[in-house]
Amino acid sequence: MMMSLILGIVLLVFAIGLVDKIFKPLDEEIISKNCWESVLFNAERRVPGIEAQTVAVKCPTKYITIHMQGSKQEYEESPSTENEPFKLPDIQFKDEDKKACEDSDDEDACIFRNVNKVMADEIVRCWNNFHRGQKRVFSLYKPDQTQCVVCSVILFDSEMVEEYGEIGPIGFQQPEDEHYSLDLYMRNNNNLKYTGEENYYKYSLDLVDEYFDLPYYDYSTNTEYAVVFAALNKERISGMTDNAWEIIKAAFTNYVPPEEEEGNFINTLHFIPNEEVPLTCDTWG
Repeated sequence: MMMSLILGIVLLVFAIGLVDKIFKPLDEEIISKNCWESVLFNAERRVPGIEAQTVAVKCPTKYITIHMQGSKQEYEESPSTENEPFKLPDIQFKDEDKKACEDSDDEDACIFRNVNKVMADEIVRCWNNFHRGQKRVFSLYKPDQTQCVVCSVILFDSEMVEEYGEIGPIGFQQPEDEHYSLDLYMRNNNNLKYTGEENYYKYSLDLVDEYFDLPYYDYSTNTEYAVVFAALNKERISGMTDNAWEIIKAAFTNYVPPEEEEGNFINTLHFIPNEEVPLTCDTWG
């Protein structure tokens, strides 16, 4: 009887762990789906010029901590946890042969290729959830403010900082190796779930990128980063001529009808140090 009870408890614990492992990733899919749909519905039902959202944009921030063996992830809130922080399963870093990076022939290259994938995935996940910038997101576009949503915050743990912090920008050291260069990794790879056949880099370009200033992606382990969707005010873009702005606005209004009362805004995507969010955005969530 005692042996049967112990076996039953063991099986129950195993089953709970299996269910948790299966459904937590599914819960993340629901979070992204809710975000994507809330952006769509808010854009379709919004009332221009009124400072109120008809449908609230439900896009909670995802927090990622990168360590030597992988990354820990959680959302600031989730419907399934009654708006409490929601932890996802850890991502384990592995090489192309599915071996843990610590058992790989080149541990550093393995680690940073995995870091590149984590960052690239977050960049395109954000842009995908906001319909690649092709929807008006905010109910009132204020003429003197840039409004933002922080999709992700990515930081490195103390061991990563201690081990690699003094190197500086990782890609700058080996720009021709996509194991290290985030920019090159994004140009050479894709994620079928978000980008289809397009590479990360091309998929994530916004109109400012395409017509004014192409981005270069890199990072240092001693810096915390944010992936940010922004309704960018023209006045916040230094060095842009009126002519360049008119070209960008014309491209923007190909899919979003112009609404004069909402000022000079276009939707953009940023991968920036987290400390720069208050400098880039007047309001953010």
